[in-house]
Amino acid sequence: RNHKGLYPRKTRKTCVRKGFLATGNPCPACRDEYLILHPKNVDLLKQFISPQTGQVLSYSKTGLCQMKHLELLVAVEQAMDAGLITFDVPFRKYDYSEYYDKE
Repeated sequence: RNHKGLYPRKTRKTCVRKGFLATGNPCPACRDEYLILHPKNVDLLKQFISPQTGQVLSYSKTGLCQMKHLELLVAVEQAMDAGLITFDVPFRKYDYSEYYDKE
């Protein structure tokens, strides 16, 4: 669990303190020291972006600590500014034959 108590509020501030893991259950980004949230690592960043809205998911849904979530927001913003991540609204084609006569 990444929070204290019964109901989830904010996640912990950081999983690493003084160079060591400070908790028994670190977030996914702190758990793997070779996992780097970098703007050019687009495949990793797309896992944290909602496919419907194109926005970054909250830390309560991703399970990241607050420090890594801030790094994620910065990396996604830099990748969007560089044009590496784009969000296109899917085109929906409607069939109006049900509503109008075939005149």
